[in-house]
Amino acid sequence: MRSPIVISIISSAFMLLVAGCPSTNPVECRDISSCDLGPGGACVVAPSGNRWCAYPDATCPSGQRYSDQGVGDGLAGACVAEMIDAGVDAPMVDATDAPVDASIDGNGIADPIVIRHGTDSGDSGTTIAAMGTGFLVGGSIGAATNFGGGPRTGPRFVAKFDFDGGHIWSKGFGANGVAVATDASGNAVLGGNFTQPFTLGGSGDTLTPVVVDGYVAKLSGTNGAHLWSRKLGGADSDLVNAVATFANGDVLVAGTFRGTINLGGSDLMTTATATNSFVARLAALDGAHVWSVAITGTQENQAQGVAVDANGDVLVTGFLRGTATIGGTNHSSNGESDGFVARLDGASGARVWSMSFGGGGFDSAMSIVPTSDGGVLIGGRFTASFSFGATALANVAMGDGLVAKLNGATGASVWAFAFGGPDNDDVRGVAEIGGQVVVGATFAQSTMFGGQNVNAVAGTEILVGRINLSTGAAAGATRFGGSGADQVSRLTSAEDGTHYLITGAFQNTVDFGIATLTAMGSNSSDIYAGKLVP
Repeated sequence: MRSPIVISIISSAFMLLVAGCPSTNPVECRDISSCDLGPGGACVVAPSGNRWCAYPDATCPSGQRYSDQGVGDGLAGACVAEMIDAGVDAPMVDATDAPVDASIDGNGIADPIVIRHGTDSGDSGTTIAAMGTGFLVGGSIGAATNFGGGPRTGPRFVAKFDFDGGHIWSKGFGANGVAVATDASGNAVLGGNFTQPFTLGGSGDTLTPVVVDGYVAKLSGTNGAHLWSRKLGGADSDLVNAVATFANGDVLVAGTFRGTINLGGSDLMTTATATNSFVARLAALDGAHVWSVAITGTQENQAQGVAVDANGDVLVTGFLRGTATIGGTNHSSNGESDGFVARLDGASGARVWSMSFGGGGFDSAMSIVPTSDGGVLIGGRFTASFSFGATALANVAMGDGLVAKLNGATGASVWAFAFGGPDNDDVRGVAEIGGQVVVGATFAQSTMFGGQNVNAVAGTEILVGRINLSTGAAAGATRFGGSGADQVSRLTSAEDGTHYLITGAFQNTVDFGIATLTAMGSNSSDIYAGKLVP
């Protein structure tokens, strides 16, 4: 296995694979053979992410000096160690390493990477999805940011990166939220909400809201070109919270609405003045309505996560207050709010089964994925002790993390797992990888994951835990953190089946083991995204 590829973008100007070498061999710097340096020469990954040729020089602390010809980033002729941002691992690549644009080991599996983007204006990765030989990241940016293809203006962005974290394409746009998914053809699907006119294509594709409306769009996976987009909304506030795709490229979307909303079929209406949920299937070609259903209720309910299982059926999860009706079946909360899970027929949206869970506090689920053995995984939180099926879950304090596996055919509980400490533990993603459940969560102070006590160093930090898929027993946990507030927004599986994808925000510095990333501004958050091994 090669050393991990580490890319740290120290400014918003990032141009991967635009490298220079001495004039005697002015070719792209991929490995030592690209540079006419003689024994001891190296192709060095600079803090910018660019790769530059370096000479052996005993007068430099690292023993390497950048070439004085064909080197950018203001590094020409400088000692390598003097120009590396403190704490950032910028490994030298020797002749035995694979090229930078093919970070794959002998088994055809991509190596771990972690990248950083942002300015000093407050930035965050909020969503991530596998996308062929790379990954798709969405989030928020506080100022114009260059992901590698020129400055992008937000407040929202979506960007595609390759195995090495190299930029493929990116877009900035004026919406208020973004969720992402990818279809079988490699296209990108976006969803969110907006309060001002915006476009993901040309001026003829501008979407205009009534109040707060949802949107869904499909972009080319090759270059980010606009394929189609449409508004989802009525006369009141309507939001898109999650998107997924069917095997034929159709789009699954879930969100919330107030009053009446028509997505192309019959009117969907709330049964009270509260916010209720909708789930809809839209056509792959143009986003046309296929079917839509509502989850109504006496009080608020919110669909927060969706997925499509191997049978083509729909899985949806979220929370409810009071009584919610799913396909004619009522579910009532035991406390302030309960979580719910439902399986709907993929062809019609009809209820197959539904269940709810919770105790006397605030309980909810945000993440849902089908498993290879026909089960369903959910991730969420709870604030008071209760029994999930036959498993008694004890709340430690505030909001504790919850992961559960359900029978995909019936919705019955298979196992449930809880973890927590003196502060909040917020689950933001679950994935099945190699017979394990991998869970991403944000925690503070400390948390007990199985029998492992995990302590935070400063502020909120990142927890990646592992649970046995069959038994629900803890299999270990890893902490990532640093000197500021760090958080997970989304964790999901990569397409290779051996890595997980993760994104979120961090302040100051954050250590991912393979690299320590440094934020652009003091106490201002930056985006991180990575492809890591559990």
